[in-house]
Amino acid sequence: MTPRIILWRHGQTAWNAQGRHQGQADIPLDEAGEHQVRLAARVLADEWQPTAIISSPLQRAYATAGALAELTGLAVATDPRLMEINVGSWEGLTLDEIFAAEPPFKQAWADETDYRRSPEGETSAECGARVGEAIREIEAAAGPDDTVVIASHGLAIRMGIGHLFGWDFHESLRLGSLANASFSVLQRHQRRDGFRVLAYNLTAPGILGAASGLAGSAGSVGAP
Repeated sequence: MTPRIILWRHGQTAWNAQGRHQGQADIPLDEAGEHQVRLAARVLADEWQPTAIISSPLQRAYATAGALAELTGLAVATDPRLMEINVGSWEGLTLDEIFAAEPPFKQAWADETDYRRSPEGETSAECGARVGEAIREIEAAAGPDDTVVIASHGLAIRMGIGHLFGWDFHESLRLGSLANASFSVLQRHQRRDGFRVLAYNLTAPGILGAASGLAGSAGSVGAP
């Protein structure tokens, strides 16, 4: 056996519902998001029986992890490498607002090429590299029978998985956008080097209906 790693996207926030770039702005869950993570936490606790919980320190992820901690009695550790992509001065802006202010990004979006999110921000590949390395280290430190839940963010998870598979930005877009409070399951292959995806973008019953606004809530590359 090898450890299972469950990558859990945080629940909905007001900025998700409005389609605003969050990046590393510390935005809390909204009421719908709190409901979503309670639904997902019950499924994770009952069906996957986690042995450890690790979270991004941003409160929307930490509160998501906390819903599972309440059910399992597990402590929540944090790792700053699990934070969402740094979008710098683009925080709070919608995709259309960024397109208007940064025409080259609009072209990069159309061409599906990577682009630095504001002069002080990260590229998606840079975000994926730090998240992927964190996942790799967490998995290596886990016991063979462990199931570790990692609470993180939409683009961070998507690009982190892509990094683990050695994909560039364009190849990582093969992975679909992640719904709020969805979870994906990875496990190291026992006979081959590297990871395999056991499940992707799973949601507990009722989660999608709990969203107060689905625009921007699916963790698209444009609105992390």
